This record gives sequence, C-alpha cells and structure tokens, in this order.
Amino acid sequence: MTTVSNVQHCVSCRKIKKVNMTLVHSDSYIFYCEDCSPEKTTTIFPGKTINIEPDVIEFNKKANYVYLAGNISDDVRTYEWREEFTLLVADVIRQGRLKVVDPCANPFNQSLKYTDERGLDFTREAVRRSQKLLRAKDYQLVKMCNLMVANLGLYSLEKPMIGTVQELGWARDIFYIPVIGITMGEDSIYTNHSWIDECVSAKVETVEDAANMVKEFFLDY
Repeated sequence: MTTVSNVQHCVSCRKIKKVNMTLVHSDSYIFYCEDCSPEKTTTIFPGKTINIEPDVIEFNKKANYVYLAGNISDDVRTYEWREEFTLLVADVIRQGRLKVVDPCANPFNQSLKYTDERGLDFTREAVRRSQKLLRAKDYQLVKMCNLMVANLGLYSLEKPMIGTVQELGWARDIFYIPVIGITMGEDSIYTNHSWIDECVSAKVETVEDAANMVKEFFLDY
C-alpha cells in the first residue's frame, strides 16, 4: 500500500482533501480521503445478494480478470456454478486481486433463468430478445480477461455448447489466455475431444478445484 500526505481530489466525494490511502488500478492511482472507503462490489442474483467489501490493496499490480465460460440454458445449474465460484473466491475479490466476469450476472440473462422455454425454444427466446448482440458482447468480455474458467461438464443434447466452443477458440487462438476446464466428473465429447483439449490448459473435476487453482497460480506474479 502507498501512503501519501499531499492534497488530492477524493474519487468518492470529489472534495479536495488530505489523502491517506492510495489504491492502485492499472497504471494510475486512485485516491480516497479519510472519510470515504472503497465502493462495495455487489453481485445480485434472484433471491440472493453477494456483498463483497474490498480490502485495502497491499501490492502494486493489476488485478486478474477471469471469464466464466460454459453453457447457459434453462438448467439453473448453469447459473449456480458461476455463483458458487464467485463465493469461493470472494476473499481475493475483497483484496482487489481478482475480478470475476460472469456473463450470466446481468438483467437479461437473469430474466431468462426462470423462463418456461426449454432446449431450442430457450435459444430462440434469447435470440428474439437480444438479436445479434450476445456473441459480440461475449467476445468483448473474453477480450478483457487474462484467464478463463470453463465448465465443460454441464450441457444437454437439446442445447449443445456451441457458444462455449467458440469462446475456447477465442481464448486459445486470438487472446492466448490460459483456460481451466471443469469436467464435473463427466466423460463426454466436451471433456475429452482433442480439439477442446488443445484449448484447455488444465482440467479439474469440481468448481472448488478450479477456484483453488486460480488462487494458487494466478494471484501473484
């Protein structure tokens, strides 16, 4: 942590005050006065709120951004594993060492979570509402990250993981970012296909295993 005693604009209250704490973000400094604290990072799901209060960043480095890839369907488990992962890494999110990029944590996807549509009808409903926005949006989300965690074990015959396979290709061939694949103990074409293996840097069985691997390998240089 960098402590300074000069006068700066506080980024929270915008008043010119003596600054006693500096948070480092990318290559710039963010100044908070004595009366202000870092804003809360809040991820909201229907019926559930995860409040993560950031701690003081005690080192000078950029946070890692992890994208949570995998099927998004009428199966609520495709949402729940992402929520579980976010909770498992909540301690390092508080420290400012990790940012979770969850493509389901937005009003559009949450509105589809409890839809009555199934299989292909689910996909048609998503396309009807979003038109051609989603692929371009997810491409930009993957682009901003330096790590991907992909759940390869949750899929259905009615909704194959076409989008996830494209995201794996972007990670491997365009952005050159590592991918941790979660198999969920499944033996399938998604967990064992040679082309997918080319895109996956490491495989684990559970969401907890993936969270632990992120903490072990991707928080410190």
